[in-house]
Amino acid sequence: MNVKYEDYGDDNKTGIITKRFSYVDEIWAWKNGVSGLAIPLLNFIIHNWIAGKKRKLRLYDKNDVINSKYAMSIHSLARAWKIDRTSLVRAKQRLVKIKIDNEKLILEKTVGSDSYLGINASLFSKMIVGNSMRFIHQCEYWKRYDILNSNILEEFVKPLFDFTDSNEKVKHSKWAESVVRELCVMANKENAQLYKNGKIVNVFSHLKDGQFKKQRKGIDTACKLIDDLYTGRFFRDNPIHLLFGEINQEHVEYKNAKSAVEKIMYLKGDKEGIKKFLCRCAKNYFIACRPGQETYKEIKTNFPVSIKDFILFNDYKGNHVANFLLFYLPTLSAKDKQVNDLITRIKKLVPESVFNILRDYEDYLLEKHIQSYWINIYKITKKIKSIINSKGTSYGMNACFDILFKKVDVISERYKKVLPGYFDPEQETANNAIIEMKSSR
Repeated sequence: MNVKYEDYGDDNKTGIITKRFSYVDEIWAWKNGVSGLAIPLLNFIIHNWIAGKKRKLRLYDKNDVINSKYAMSIHSLARAWKIDRTSLVRAKQRLVKIKIDNEKLILEKTVGSDSYLGINASLFSKMIVGNSMRFIHQCEYWKRYDILNSNILEEFVKPLFDFTDSNEKVKHSKWAESVVRELCVMANKENAQLYKNGKIVNVFSHLKDGQFKKQRKGIDTACKLIDDLYTGRFFRDNPIHLLFGEINQEHVEYKNAKSAVEKIMYLKGDKEGIKKFLCRCAKNYFIACRPGQETYKEIKTNFPVSIKDFILFNDYKGNHVANFLLFYLPTLSAKDKQVNDLITRIKKLVPESVFNILRDYEDYLLEKHIQSYWINIYKITKKIKSIINSKGTSYGMNACFDILFKKVDVISERYKKVLPGYFDPEQETANNAIIEMKSSR
């Protein structure tokens, strides 16, 4: 039976959940006989355990904070999920019987007609090995710092936070904060700015009179992420194939982001190496923010403003972008971007053998001629494509380019150099090649 269940509850009585969500690791569930309706019910119990304190659900024992048990109305829950009550009761009974290491997984207390259910916290980490980040995000959302700071997660993650009882401020390593501070100082010196929503905004504007702003949320998150890079946890929580969201994959490849991932993963445990890596990425990013740089519209409109989003943009809906990894290499100028776009388009239009030869010609050009060379290549490619599609020649794409290459080689040999004009369909060399192509009709 497929039951839809969500992650945030609005109804204090039934705990109706409004967004699809799962905490339980599938492999764990399979090995321990948790299946069918028992899985969404277990997820629902976990959700109450995390969010119940904030949602003011009825608590059985206020003194037992970690192993809290909340009132559960199976009848109301079955009605909310639109399923048979008997099936839900049986699922609950199966869960109550489950033992791990001779300990009960589900803690239950019955008071009159009320059933109070909770999780055995000492067993929790065994269940969420595969879904730890979902659990952590929910704890952060519901401000369950008592859970995050407990030792129940020690099997797969070090404690994330250390809170004081008075103000519940996040503590992190001084090293991570020193890195964040240095990046903010760099942004201030570079006067890094972005044009967003009709106004100019400062990038990494977390400094005030040389000190961090009182609003620490973004800064603390950035520090935690840097600590995660040091321990290697960053890539455990954020799989590599999900690190760049919906960004055009060709752009990701052009920025050689995968190479940057390999580099930073290799630096695990190397504080100085990670710091230099982040500073290099930040410097390139500040250049990219300037007018005329990184003009790829869909990318620049989403450039991060905060230090937190620069390291990892996360909307907690499954979309992640590790922006800093896109700036390990020097940024693209408007000219670089145009050339890259042309090369990408041409590569899709011509056979691989032709493209490889075009790349070889590029090696003989002066730097200042590369842009006009690829512009002309795109023009001649479109022209040849048009001739072939209109049946203006009996030659195929390879043969047409062979004719062009022979003409170009003759004039290149004569003048001992390669010029972009040789490939311009409006000039003599390329035009003569077009005439020869059409003569085979």
